[in-house]
Amino acid sequence: MRLPRIPMKTAYIQSVGGASGDMLLGALLDAGLPLDAIHDAIAALKIPNVNITTATETRCEVRGSRAVVDTTNAPRYSPRQMLDAVNNAAALSDQTRTRATAVLNALFAAESRVHGAKPENIHPHEPGVTDTSVGDYLDQIHLHELGTADTLVDVVGVVHGLEQLGIHRIYASPLVLGEATGPRRPNGYSNPAPATLEIIAAANAPVAPERPVDALSLF
Repeated sequence: MRLPRIPMKTAYIQSVGGASGDMLLGALLDAGLPLDAIHDAIAALKIPNVNITTATETRCEVRGSRAVVDTTNAPRYSPRQMLDAVNNAAALSDQTRTRATAVLNALFAAESRVHGAKPENIHPHEPGVTDTSVGDYLDQIHLHELGTADTLVDVVGVVHGLEQLGIHRIYASPLVLGEATGPRRPNGYSNPAPATLEIIAAANAPVAPERPVDALSLF
């Protein structure tokens, strides 16, 4: 008996200088994801005081949806608390929990390499590793912007949204590396931030300069 072929949906990300979690959520909304699907993911995580709305914006004469995630009054999370929140979210599918855990572990492994924790104690490609195999590793990582509930909402919301849309493969153009200084700290970090570069290196992802070589001025 010949089984019918199930069409496999593919997403393509055109990199023009990086993308925040809010941008990816907005792209999924434009691709047809209902806002209620993101609300369902937040409810499954049991994060209090989170509000998500949408707005339509036009930039460079191109219209797009923006996901506005308000976590002003939401609690902060340690790495261990984030992983526990995902693993305990029974309303999410096994696939979403597995993929979200893998994303978070990759973030934490990158942060550890930048700040000198113990990267040998974590396995970023093994989802579900949270307690005995990690030991005190997670407690050594101090998250700054990544320690907000916004990180959980972005990661789980995007992974859950991809599943809801039936997207099985994701392709991307070479990741464009910027030149600016990060705005969130007085002294600034280079753009991309060090942890971002660690993730790019770990994934062996292709990159591209912000300006093509033929557009650069040679001195």
